[in-house]
Amino acid sequence: MEIDRQATALREPNVWNVPPWFNKQQNRLEDEEENQEQIFQYSWTIPHYQVLHDQTPLGEYIFSDVFSCASGDGLHTHMWRLSLKPQSTNTYWGHVGGYLEAFQSVSEKVANLKSRTVAYQIKAYRLERDPTSNVAEKLVELASSKKTLTTFDFGTDSSSWGYHKFCETRNIFPNGDISTNVNLVIRVSIWNNSHHNNTHEKDLSFFERLFNDKRFSDVQFTFDDGSTIYAHRVILAARSTYFDKMFDGEWLETQNKKIQIIGVSFDTFHALLYYLYTKQIPTEFPIDNLAELYSEARMRVLPKLAHAAAGLLVEHAGTDNWDVVFMLGLKHDDSFLRQGGLKYAIKNWNQVVDDEKIKQIAEMGGMKAIEQLFSARYFGV
Repeated sequence: MEIDRQATALREPNVWNVPPWFNKQQNRLEDEEENQEQIFQYSWTIPHYQVLHDQTPLGEYIFSDVFSCASGDGLHTHMWRLSLKPQSTNTYWGHVGGYLEAFQSVSEKVANLKSRTVAYQIKAYRLERDPTSNVAEKLVELASSKKTLTTFDFGTDSSSWGYHKFCETRNIFPNGDISTNVNLVIRVSIWNNSHHNNTHEKDLSFFERLFNDKRFSDVQFTFDDGSTIYAHRVILAARSTYFDKMFDGEWLETQNKKIQIIGVSFDTFHALLYYLYTKQIPTEFPIDNLAELYSEARMRVLPKLAHAAAGLLVEHAGTDNWDVVFMLGLKHDDSFLRQGGLKYAIKNWNQVVDDEKIKQIAEMGGMKAIEQLFSARYFGV
């Protein structure tokens, strides 16, 4: 098989999309005993594939839903999408192209990761009724790529890789009859072993090494519990207009070497300073503190940090905190947070409709909040 980057047309908005009812998905995570590598498998079932084969324009693509799995080290979410090119042109005539595309997740963006390296394998099956059983079905393997170690570069032509000659068309249709009803299954296996990705093994940058280093610091931030964070005025001032004014103005803190921090948790302020040094939120930062980090970033005029915290809040929205995300969006007039909370509530309406959180939202946000919630429920976000 020939491996190649997927054509740019994959990301063009006018491609022919698969109707929602074509997408049935199944995924599972398991350990391969022979080498302890972590495997994620996703199956894309396409009923009545012959319809797509007939109606998809020459050289264009059909897509699976976007799906996700955890990185090998558990620190990030990996987002993917499968695609097929039912009818290829020229050199690849008579073959179906099969591809895997990577999308940068919010956590990867926050960590400033520009690429992802994994091993992957794509297989194609035809779902047939088992002649030995009246109800059972069996998978007949049609094609299999090699297990390939590949680096996916986000937002470039190298974000998608695969095979132009993934599967011969004649193998898909029994007896070569392209009008035959075929239920096709495309399955991808992804080896997420963390040693494939060396981005976590790079040396600490100069600024990372300076963070909280007592030897060269000229300002200390102290907390009620006795904790101290050592920092550098010139770095904070260069990275933030808020701290620039603090250290070069008429504030009380201008000349003080020790600055007492009140009303902010140590973890949150530590993460805020760490971001100014590294442009990253610490991977071990508590999810429960994200709302506080977002508010602090807004107050200290750090829009990029606020955006990163908002992204993580929406990504981790759940039964316990969707209301916090929604109300935070209302408080700061942030449509991204507001809609993130709403989308979770609407998707899980039966679980949240009788929850005390609805009453709390009414008490805290008034009728405006309730109107937005029910408007989204019945008319969409």
